[in-house]
Amino acid sequence: RRTRRLESVAELARGVAHDFHNMLGVVHGNARLLAHDLGGQREAERRLERFVCFGRRATELAEQLELYAGGVDPIAASVDLNELVRDTAAGLDPEPGAQVALRLELCRSDLCVFGDATQLGQAILNLLVNAREALQDRGGVIRVSTGTAEVDPATCRGLVLGSERPPGVYGFVLVTDDGPGIDRETQERIFEPFVSSKGKHHGIGLSTVLGIARAHHALLQLESIPGRGTTFGIYLGVAS
Repeated sequence: RRTRRLESVAELARGVAHDFHNMLGVVHGNARLLAHDLGGQREAERRLERFVCFGRRATELAEQLELYAGGVDPIAASVDLNELVRDTAAGLDPEPGAQVALRLELCRSDLCVFGDATQLGQAILNLLVNAREALQDRGGVIRVSTGTAEVDPATCRGLVLGSERPPGVYGFVLVTDDGPGIDRETQERIFEPFVSSKGKHHGIGLSTVLGIARAHHALLQLESIPGRGTTFGIYLGVAS
């Protein structure tokens, strides 16, 4: 039931994102032409700059919706998962005033998976941001671990996506926080756009993770116990 619901939401998001993207292209084009025609009218140029800035944000939202809906095909290559995690974690902006520690527990050996480095980096970043937000009221620790594991998707606990994939060795990245956890009812809807464990509309970060995992034919795992934290896991095919 959850899979069918997510697929129907993704189909809707794909159509909205495509049309929205086309309309924004017309808006941006005309804004640039208007800025050229104004030529030195400071107040009008200032207003146009804000117009273009928010238009750019809207375009980024449309692009994330396309990622969620599977409208952007990954450019697959061999990706060093340890290096990708390090680079992504280094780019995470600290939350002002939050007592949140980030710990990397990466496997010692080389770990290369098959995927799109840009999209996978976005997925990892979204999981880090989600974990940080879960800890913003109380502080805590975010742990990011990588490694390989023999997995049978048909029996894997907490699997949200990929149960039809074959058993085998997968490279994984796990993002764990020791925050308040997610109740069962919210877990059923957490990957839908604009659903948050805090009970309010919050964006499409986890929806984008789902879309990227789907595009990579990856396994996506969620395990959470209220009061004892949350773990999100992405399992990918190991590059030979």
